[in-house]
Amino acid sequence: MRAFPLLAAPHFSELSPRWSAIPDVYMDNAARMLALAETARAAGGGVPVQVSSWYRSPLHNTIAGGAGTSQHLTASAMDLVPSGDIATWFDHVRATLPADSFGQLIFERSHVHLSLPNRANGRTGEILTEPTEGTYQPLPGVAQQDDTREG
Repeated sequence: MRAFPLLAAPHFSELSPRWSAIPDVYMDNAARMLALAETARAAGGGVPVQVSSWYRSPLHNTIAGGAGTSQHLTASAMDLVPSGDIATWFDHVRATLPADSFGQLIFERSHVHLSLPNRANGRTGEILTEPTEGTYQPLPGVAQQDDTREG
C-alpha cells in the first residue's frame, strides 16, 4: 500500500483511505490535486474544508452523474465543502489562487469544484458558477476561455 503524503496534505489526512483506492497510473495527479487543495484551503482563509468527491471509478462517476470526460476519473478534481459560507470561501479562493494553477473553479451552490490545469484542451483559470442545477456559466465580470464543464 502506498503511503499517504501527509506532509504535503496535512489538512486532508481524512483522505488517506481514499488514497489507497486510486489507481497507480493517477497517483501523480492525486498528489498534485492534494497540493492544490492545500493551496485553495489557505487561499480561502484556512478554514476547515471537507472533500465530498475526489477520485471516481467509471461506475461511481456514472452513478454521480459526472461527465464522461470528468477529471474525477483521473484524480485530477475535487469537490470541496468549506466550513462557513461557501460563497465567501469561493470568492476568497478565486481572488487569491493564481489562474494558471487550476483548470476549473466552479461554485456549485453545495460545494466548490476544483480541478488541475491538465485538461485535454489545455485551458486554465476557468471560473464558473451553477445558477441552476446542471447549467454552468462564466462568473459575471470574470474573463473566461470557455464555459465547458468537465465535472
